[in-house]
This record gives sequence, structure tokens and C-alpha cells, in this order.
Amino acid sequence: MDEFGLSQLISSVPQRGVFIARHMTYAISYAAAIGFAGGLLSNSLLGINIAGPLFPYLIGSQVGFVIGTISFWKQEQDRAINWAFFYPNVIIHHMLVEHRKRGASHNSVWMTAVEKLRNTQPNILARYEHGDITIPEITQIILAAQQATNDIETLEANRLSSLIDSYSENSEEND
Repeated sequence: MDEFGLSQLISSVPQRGVFIARHMTYAISYAAAIGFAGGLLSNSLLGINIAGPLFPYLIGSQVGFVIGTISFWKQEQDRAINWAFFYPNVIIHHMLVEHRKRGASHNSVWMTAVEKLRNTQPNILARYEHGDITIPEITQIILAAQQATNDIETLEANRLSSLIDSYSENSEEND
């Protein structure tokens, strides 16, 4: 078996690279689907042949890319905010690590975002739902969530394993 398989290759890619690849896959899929639908609908079903099928395809694909990007961004925000709510210390840790890597000053936007997260973590979901989180703050939380992906997935796997073990213990007691 290959010692350097695909899973090892993928795990060696930095999380920012994975984020970009996921975004491009998501947005391009939307672009192709909506572009194809636009070309098909305008030419075949509606009988509009002013510009041929390619122009509606191009317009549809551009609209699809924008819709895909917005949808992907919303999905990433939701994931990052949920992780900031359930794993605040992990997210804060990764925000501080990123802050140190950049050599940013203590007055920077990074530290402001860290302090806001520390002080309002129990209310982070309400702040997000009401639009009280700034764009620099959410992008830093998303960046920290990207960096924390492996750590949080490990925590969630361990939590699931503990849950399964507790069910197994309960079923043995009932037998």
C-alpha cells in the first residue's frame, strides 16, 4: 500500500488552502448548475434566442458563482460561530496563535476580537443573530475556526466515543 496516500496529502494541506478549495468547489458547482439552467431555460423552454444559448449561460453562471459564494460564506459563519459558542477556549487559543504569528500589536483588531469573544462568549449566538458582530471580528473567528478544525473534530470524535461508551455500559447493566 502507498505510504503517502491521498488522505495524508489532504491532511498536509493548510486549513486556509482547504477553505479556498472548498469555496471554489462550492461556488463553481453553483455557477455550472445555474449557468446550465439559464442557458437551457432561455433557449429551449422560453424560446428566447436573441443572444443564443451562451449569453444566458454566462449570465447564469456569474449569478450562480455569486450565490454560491454568499451561501458558502454564510455556512462558514454559522460553523465558526457555533464552534465559538461550544469551544470558545479553542477558538480564542487559535486567534491568539494567529495574532502572534502576524506580530500584531496589542491594540490591533485581533486583540479586540479576542476580548469581545472572551467577554460575550455566552451571548455569541444572540450577537450573531442580531448582526452585532463586525466583519473583521467574524473573519477572525472564521480564520481561527479553520485553524482549529482538526482540534475540534478530535474533540467531537472523543465526545461521540464517550457517548457511545456510556450507551454500551447502560445496555450491559440492563442485560
